Amino acid sequence: MSETTWVIASIGLGLVVGSFLNVLIHRLPRMMDGAEGEDLDDASMDHMVDRIPPTALSLVAPGSHCPGCGHRIRAIENLPLVSYCFLRGRCAGCGQPISWRYPIIELLGAAGALACVLVFGPTPQVKIIAAAAWGVGPKTKTQ
Repeated sequence: MSETTWVIASIGLGLVVGSFLNVLIHRLPRMMDGAEGEDLDDASMDHMVDRIPPTALSLVAPGSHCPGCGHRIRAIENLPLVSYCFLRGRCAGCGQPISWRYPIIELLGAAGALACVLVFGPTPQVKIIAAAAWGVGPKTKTQ
């Protein structure tokens, strides 16, 4: 595989990992609070996903949706960074702005993967290094 292919593949994979990190950042604290029987009192309680009982939340269900109107995000609307730009940072259902956090985390995931390839070279070992780099990302609160 050429170095250009490695760079393109690392950026694509980094965007996907960044998108999944967004899911973790948003859902894990809510899932953990629900498992502990605590009430969520953060400012985002008005979002639809926060109205779902924490026990009903998982990393795969319910599917991605607009926190404002509940519009179910189709696969074509869920392409990391590309969809954000295509939709101009707004929900396809209601036009409500989408937080800048989502593309920033996706870009950070891509930048981390790209940095690993550029620093360590296009080797099979870079996959392990990138996985370790992503593992030290966002943290949730712990007791």
